[in-house]
Amino acid sequence: MSRFKTLLVLSLSIFSFSLSYASPGDYSLRFKGGPSFELQDWHDQMRIGAEFDYDLGYSMGIGLMALFGVSRDFRFQLLPSFRYDLVYLGPASLYGVLGAGYGRFNKNEESFDLRFGSGITLPLGDSFEVNSDVNVFMSPLGTPGTPITLDWLLSFGMKFY
Repeated sequence: MSRFKTLLVLSLSIFSFSLSYASPGDYSLRFKGGPSFELQDWHDQMRIGAEFDYDLGYSMGIGLMALFGVSRDFRFQLLPSFRYDLVYLGPASLYGVLGAGYGRFNKNEESFDLRFGSGITLPLGDSFEVNSDVNVFMSPLGTPGTPITLDWLLSFGMKFY
């Protein structure tokens, strides 16, 4: 029975890796949006933005994300990030992401922002994809207090080969 389980796990993992569409040099442009929930020193907002994601191969990628906060207060973030694909489920991939970059609150508060998140990307044919990710954004430098938010972002993107 042990050999059967080993062969089953091995065959499923080979099958799931063979169906993944990402390869080195592929990139995606995604339009993102979703709610942002206050965890500390800020307030709930609606977030909209875009993300560029470049696949490096070996289950890794780099990206650049720009987000705007839509509410009575202004928030902008421009964050380069590093992505690592943790698991492939057929053509979909579950990933973890880390990022650090520029943030701006209201008119005169600039900050250093950090991004910690995970998500899933599902290709829709050869040219389109749907993405969902959950991120924790924190601003440890440049603002009074340490604003921390939990963002759930849904996106639709185009994939280029």
